[in-house]
Amino acid sequence: MMFSNHLAKLRNERRPHEENCDFLQFFKDAEDSTFRGFLNEQVSGKVDVSTIRINKSMAPGETVAQCRFISIAGFDTTANTLALACDLLAKNQDKQVALLLEEIDAVSSFTYENIQSMEYLHNCIFETLRLYPHASPLQHRLCMEDCRVGPYTFRKGVCVVIDPWAVHHNPKIWGDDVEEFRPERFRSMTNEQLRAFMPFGLGPRQCVGMRFALMEIKLTLCMLFSKYRLRKKDRQVKVSCVGYELDL
Repeated sequence: MMFSNHLAKLRNERRPHEENCDFLQFFKDAEDSTFRGFLNEQVSGKVDVSTIRINKSMAPGETVAQCRFISIAGFDTTANTLALACDLLAKNQDKQVALLLEEIDAVSSFTYENIQSMEYLHNCIFETLRLYPHASPLQHRLCMEDCRVGPYTFRKGVCVVIDPWAVHHNPKIWGDDVEEFRPERFRSMTNEQLRAFMPFGLGPRQCVGMRFALMEIKLTLCMLFSKYRLRKKDRQVKVSCVGYELDL
């Protein structure tokens, strides 16, 4: 409640014609039904903003709720992904070197376009999310009508639970090196692998914060590797959890 009240206070303190480059401003703009903005976007590709218009304006309460959701829901998942990516890159120095070389070649300044052009960085993040799909540990879908998928029949009203961990670690899908950190596998994926990769869910109800989270992770890793190199400690303590094994 305190966080929501603070966001509402910040929103109300914005002057009518004041422009700021932050999420609160973006959502405040969406309160105007004439504002041109992003409504729909494919997983990859560009959007012609001039052809898209918001059909329904947001209420002030929705603006505050959306800012609160982005701030809270994406905090621990993004932080954990960053920590795991750093751990994997520290253990795999050849992958870290490849990432550094791409950064040197591709980025003169950390602009949106430059960061988005870094394919190996993108693949490193996706490989981290394949090995550790903690953002969506279990995904639930409600069957809306009777249907049959392969040998299985699902009745209307049944809740289907999908375990991304099992799918992401299936050697029949990813090969015998399924437990290895190999970002190169995302350069050319089979149709089966494309369907099996679901760290943010799949379909129209996949994570609404996916692109924001990926940009946060990319920008943070770019800034980190522009100043530091990571290596694993000589003496490490192995910590095993359910489905996870980390060296500290």
